[in-house]
Amino acid sequence: EEEREEEEPGEEEREEDERGEQESEEQEREEQQQKDFNQFCRERVEVKPSGRVHISELSRAFREQYGRYRTTEQMSDNVLKGYFRAFAKRNTGMKGRQGFYKGIALKERASAFGADPAAVQRLKEEQERRQEEKAKARADAESAAQMAVSRASLSEEKEPESKEEVALEGG
Repeated sequence: EEEREEEEPGEEEREEDERGEQESEEQEREEQQQKDFNQFCRERVEVKPSGRVHISELSRAFREQYGRYRTTEQMSDNVLKGYFRAFAKRNTGMKGRQGFYKGIALKERASAFGADPAAVQRLKEEQERRQEEKAKARADAESAAQMAVSRASLSEEKEPESKEEVALEGG
């Protein structure tokens, strides 16, 4: 019986050590998650007045960039939302509405081929501008064609039908 009594306190100590190790591992994991999220924000999140982002876009971008958090088993959506809410509150002073956050935008990500994110963004803006110019040119061309048709119909109405009418008008 004395031996059993001695073994039992040792078992309790082991259980306490295991709990302490688990808590320590959990704390390390949470610290690493926070560190990774902060790094993501430095690289991909931009605070600007015209920005607007939905939490789902941010979550998708974060999970794409950090493969170890691809599923909710590695980092739950609620934990990720909590990190983002804290970031948004700290940087804009605002809370999101229905998952949308004003004043925050996602930066374009560098391509796998090494393109500069700013260059990628400029290229995207240039392509959008060209599309707008093409649409305006099409609209202008259509308008010019309609004007030509209407002028042609007006001049047909005014044109004399015979040589006699031309002679009468001229002389």
